[in-house]
Amino acid sequence: MEKTTSKNHCCPVCKTSIGFLSKKVECSSCKLTVCRDHSVMHENSNRFCNICEKNLLKKQFFPDVAFHIKSLKSDLEYLEKEKSKIRNEVLCKNDTVSRLEKQYKSNLAIYEEKLETLNKKILQEQNKIISEQKLIVHLQQSLVESQKSEEAMVEKLNSLMQEAHKAKLDLEEMTENQKFLIGQIDKLNSELRGLAPLSRLTPISCPSCKKNIKYKFYEVFQTAFILEGRESFGSLISQANKTTSETEVKPYSLCKACNIF
Repeated sequence: MEKTTSKNHCCPVCKTSIGFLSKKVECSSCKLTVCRDHSVMHENSNRFCNICEKNLLKKQFFPDVAFHIKSLKSDLEYLEKEKSKIRNEVLCKNDTVSRLEKQYKSNLAIYEEKLETLNKKILQEQNKIISEQKLIVHLQQSLVESQKSEEAMVEKLNSLMQEAHKAKLDLEEMTENQKFLIGQIDKLNSELRGLAPLSRLTPISCPSCKKNIKYKFYEVFQTAFILEGRESFGSLISQANKTTSETEVKPYSLCKACNIF
């Protein structure tokens, strides 16, 4: 419960002057005004200054602390007696330990001698094992290399077999294409044999017709002439051009076919 007053007071805890605007409370026990920071709120909403809180805690816990101190003193006396008893036991055991240490040192010397002999034998066996392991590793590496070589040979053989199969298919395809081309050439030969000779067609053709004949049917006539052993189509065109240029009167005249179309 906060309380304000016009008079100046000093906090009994921190000895600081408490002004009109200072945060202050009234102690529920001693009824003195103290700083709010030097007070404690209990569950029952009562506030106690730090001094009264300390005294309250002393009254509350002192009986238990006094009993605990008395119990600790009793335990301390018992422990002192046990300490003396244990000290005597330790002295007795120290004598036993000294005797055992002498026996241990004697046995240790014998043990170290035997251990050295056994270590030499172990070292020999380890060297032998290492040598055998190296041999095993070498044999394993040789086996792995052999397996890799075998796998490479198998892969190469499979690749060659695939290439041979592909070549066989390509050969069959080329044979079929050859048969087809021969048939086409024979057909073209038959058709070309029924046509009028080119030397008779070109003189009556205008420049436009000759140009069309030269570029549209060049490969057809060239193939036919080569197969028949005749003069090449290019030379025949040149000859026809020469003949036409000699007989040509009008440079831009068109033939009857061009005039019709």
